[in-house]
Amino acid sequence: MRTNARTLARTLPLAVLTASALTTAHAQPAFHLIGNPTGLVSEVFGLSRDGTVACGSNARPSGSSEVPSSFRWTLSGGREDFLVGSGAGGVSADGSTIVGGWGQPYRRLVDGTIQSLGTLPGFTSGGARAVSADGSAVTGSFSRLSGGHEFRDPFRWTPSGGMQPLTGLGGGLTEGYDISDDGRTIVGTYKPDTSGSPTRAFVWREGVGATFLTSAAGMDRAEAYACSADGSIVAGVAPMQGAGRWVSGFFEDIGSAGDYTFARPMDMSDDGSVIIGNLLESASGKFDSTFVWTPTTGMMESVDYLKMMGVPLPDGKREFRVQAVSGDGLSFGGVMERFTSDPPPGQGFVANVPAPGLAIFCPALVIAIARRRR
Repeated sequence: MRTNARTLARTLPLAVLTASALTTAHAQPAFHLIGNPTGLVSEVFGLSRDGTVACGSNARPSGSSEVPSSFRWTLSGGREDFLVGSGAGGVSADGSTIVGGWGQPYRRLVDGTIQSLGTLPGFTSGGARAVSADGSAVTGSFSRLSGGHEFRDPFRWTPSGGMQPLTGLGGGLTEGYDISDDGRTIVGTYKPDTSGSPTRAFVWREGVGATFLTSAAGMDRAEAYACSADGSIVAGVAPMQGAGRWVSGFFEDIGSAGDYTFARPMDMSDDGSVIIGNLLESASGKFDSTFVWTPTTGMMESVDYLKMMGVPLPDGKREFRVQAVSGDGLSFGGVMERFTSDPPPGQGFVANVPAPGLAIFCPALVIAIARRRR
């Protein structure tokens, strides 16, 4: 039955207040350029849970003599560069702690203090990739050369335990890529030696050790690159199936985008419902790209997803590479690159999208409340 004007007038304030309470900090789509130091290209590699803090690296493009550095960016304060000669790879959920390292892994606290995390025995070069929600646990990898071969071992660092190897995963080419909110679960890729042994996806849990994930076809070969906040969902690649996610240990294919033949997940939201990653090997010869996947949209090229969500992308011949997603799944970070040689060659960005369904939620809420009041 029809809602009359008087009922609507009484209902609207309550509907607006209720919708406002459910609206996130990014109710409207937005696009923020990070900026970059002269002669360098800024790239975002990590986002806080709400997307208001980003971290990354100021990288040196071909032909530049400038020295790279790390940066921390906030929505309110802009970009702050630090630690010349190194890059940042991850930020805690609350935005207080940043980790990274090109040579030596570090942890940067909210007051600007930079803490070296030490080394694993026999290794001299390493870096940190991910950090727990409160900044107290860090993962990454160390590398070394021996007999003409490269070896990589993953680590977990905590204030109480210091630098520790992940038991059962050393002696080959192994990378720790992501860590759960509580710091007790780490995912990554494991190759037991430097020969032709297949790469396997591992999940390492404190007090349990490493277990290995298999594809839906039961094949051992796989790769893991990201996990949900509680560590129960893992994103990666399985042979003959492509990109996907493991939910309760079972692999789910997440499809493909365009004419790209290969997709590699690299980050995911806290609940595992938003996954981003790389798109490689276009059949038509297009540049490598990036994707965003959700259960509703499927896999889309990231630029198409951002446009669909109303993000005001700058005009011109540019490529938008998404390299990080926030915990709430509503912010995306990466690098905007030009197709021309005009400076600057590229700079980092943070894009915000509205919560799914927010645009249609308010009218529906008004009608629902009105019906209850009749």
